[in-house]
Amino acid sequence: MSFPTHFPPPITTYEFYVLLALSQDDAHAYRIKTKIWKDSLGAVKLGDGTIYGLVRRMCERGLIEMAVDKPIGHSGKSRITYSLGHHGRTALRYDLERLKHALAIAESAGLMGEPVPTDPDLDRLLQEFTLSQTPLR
Repeated sequence: MSFPTHFPPPITTYEFYVLLALSQDDAHAYRIKTKIWKDSLGAVKLGDGTIYGLVRRMCERGLIEMAVDKPIGHSGKSRITYSLGHHGRTALRYDLERLKHALAIAESAGLMGEPVPTDPDLDRLLQEFTLSQTPLR
């Protein structure tokens, strides 16, 4: 196995989920926040102050890009949307490679076949959330 000579430092969990959310589609901050909650199976929940500060810092670092205000949804209300930047795509790919490597180690240790306990309330909330989502475009 060969490793890149320059492997960037890992991104934070919050950054990972923002980048993952934006890899699917451009989104405004509130939509990113709800996608993170869903994509993390409810494990990562961001408050309004956290998400807005986070996307601002990620824009400053070049991980994501801010689009101009544009009307979104049924209301036609103008919102700032964000997209995955080139550096963000690269950082996400490196972290996914790290996770892939960790999963291979866990699998060889026999950890991947064990059932994970589920929370019926979380399963219900995720199902309700998924059903309530309508495209915002």
